[in-house]
Amino acid sequence: QTSRKVQRTLSRIFRSSVKFVKNIRRGVYFALLFYSAEGIVLSTVDDQLPIVEVDDGYPSSLMADFQWLLKVGCTWEDIQLLQKESSKASSSSSAHLRHKLMAAVDAMQSAVGLKDLGQLHYEPIRDTQNSVVIVTVSCVTECHSCPSVSLRWAKIGKLTKKQLANSEESSVGMKQVVAAIPQLIAFNQNRQCNLSRGLYLGYLKLEASVDLLQVVVPLDMPSVLPHVKLRDNPNVSKEEWLCLKSDEKQTDSKLSLACVEFVQLLYSKAKELTTKLGVSDDDIEKHHVYNAEVVELSPAVAFILLLPSSDKICTVLGQSSPMKQDTSFTMLPLPLFEMIQWQTYQSELIRLYCRASATLDIDQLLVQHCMREAFSEDEIKTARARQEHISFYLKCIEDVWRGMHWMAEAVQCGRDHQISALCSVASLREQAIARVSCDGELSHKTKRRLPSLDGFPSSELGELRVYPAYDPTLDPNTSVKLHVGYDATAVDIVRAVVERMSQDNEDTMTSSCNFREFCLVAVIGSSERWLRNDFCPLQLQNPWTKGRLFVMKESQQYSDKMHSTFV
Repeated sequence: QTSRKVQRTLSRIFRSSVKFVKNIRRGVYFALLFYSAEGIVLSTVDDQLPIVEVDDGYPSSLMADFQWLLKVGCTWEDIQLLQKESSKASSSSSAHLRHKLMAAVDAMQSAVGLKDLGQLHYEPIRDTQNSVVIVTVSCVTECHSCPSVSLRWAKIGKLTKKQLANSEESSVGMKQVVAAIPQLIAFNQNRQCNLSRGLYLGYLKLEASVDLLQVVVPLDMPSVLPHVKLRDNPNVSKEEWLCLKSDEKQTDSKLSLACVEFVQLLYSKAKELTTKLGVSDDDIEKHHVYNAEVVELSPAVAFILLLPSSDKICTVLGQSSPMKQDTSFTMLPLPLFEMIQWQTYQSELIRLYCRASATLDIDQLLVQHCMREAFSEDEIKTARARQEHISFYLKCIEDVWRGMHWMAEAVQCGRDHQISALCSVASLREQAIARVSCDGELSHKTKRRLPSLDGFPSSELGELRVYPAYDPTLDPNTSVKLHVGYDATAVDIVRAVVERMSQDNEDTMTSSCNFREFCLVAVIGSSERWLRNDFCPLQLQNPWTKGRLFVMKESQQYSDKMHSTFV
């Protein structure tokens, strides 16, 4: 028992040899944030976060090396092996910073006595003195005794008070790190939140700068896009998916009840999501549903993507938008968002990928170093053969991983006007309320309860057949078959009929007209009734249910008569 205590004491003494910095100057640093649910963090005896210096300069390859470190952060247990390999080419400028980063990580692991240092924060902390602090964050369930004599557990408030008391002595970088602790903890907690089982509609919005592409995500759940839940079942049937991929010109085909329900649900949720995100009413129907694939984050969570119009899917830096002004959203660089999402929903898969990729990246740097040092013909031949070997494996990994980069394909599709892979929200509305045919009468066939088109409370679905009588060139028997809810008004039906007929006849003039110029008329025998715009036709009573509905122009010669007998 005594020998064990001596061994633990000696171990703590040697671990305390790690030098933690007290002030942050120009350079690159590596910081550790271990926190508990009780608001306690691991700190040094000077009431500061454990921070070690990586490099006293500001290398140009910093961001590339940081993204490589994100991969290493998925497999902390390989640090010593990677450090040993990178030391063979530590004199190389391309491997210099990576070798120092791994040395800093190894020192931190030795100081805390743990291999797993948590998850790297998605961006380093910078200050005005050109210092960069890379922070890794982890939540601990129990605050065990500190493995090093230079570390202890302290309340966050104590660290903050220490910085305020020593405001003149503390550097700007150290103040920023301590001040950022609440935000670092909040982000670490939010990134681990999983969505419940179900199918979701996600909104894809990006911002581009000269060398960076960022995606808008919710601050309280940064592992997914802004979203709304469609249903608990994450699977999409073949019939439902073909409904979104079908040609809009094929209007003679009939939608099954299941497809009508799915399209209505998708349309109403698209309106709900865009309204919540501050999209104007004029822009809602210019959005598109990405129908190239259903994005499966996990077996229990799937996404259908909603894309803005091609000119608004990706704004430039400095351009204003409602989502950028909303504090409940934040911007993440696209590669980092993908990494966070994979760590949340495919943790084991991303760990294996990062382990192989990080190792091959080091091997590639080593072989490039060998190529530069090769002198004899045999050395050059051996180095080239090894380089080809490593390049082959890197290509194999990227080919396998390319299928996970669904967002890049969706963005490319949305920006390049690839309408074949998009289904407009306007067409969803039309599919949800109308199908064209050439025969039939006004009939009420009550179906099971479905959500209404415009997000009102659920209502029963009925069938109407409406005759467009405003165009004398049409066949008198031409009609439009509608599937509508009991809360659908006369102006909704007029709009659906006119839009469908203009689409089929490619009549751009009619499609851009004012729908208030049209009216809905119920006719039975020689009697007719002009219906108010807010009247719900499915509420017509006998004998009008045995008649026919016509869409006419108010300017037609019998306008005055109809206005005198409106319902």
